[in-house]
Amino acid sequence: STMKANEAELVKKAADVDSLVEHNTTLMKSLDELTEKVESVEMKEETESKQLSSTQETNIELKKELKKVLKLLSKMEAKKEELDDKLTAEQKSNEVLQFDIISLR
Repeated sequence: STMKANEAELVKKAADVDSLVEHNTTLMKSLDELTEKVESVEMKEETESKQLSSTQETNIELKKELKKVLKLLSKMEAKKEELDDKLTAEQKSNEVLQFDIISLR
């Protein structure tokens, strides 16, 4: 009878161990799934971070280009004013010459 009790106790312990092993397996699967999700999120963040860096670099380049264009426009505007002034001076000179010619006639 003691043997039967011991046997029953062993069967119960074996069932408990099986149950714990099953529970452990379930936990390991859950852990694997969570690890995959975390890695996926990390990869996504890394990709987004790279895209952001790339976008920022592009913005910096575009700002440099814009500065160059604005400088060029400024130079062109100054040159245009200079040419306008020369044209005005030439026109005045021509008017004076025309007046002189008329006077000589």
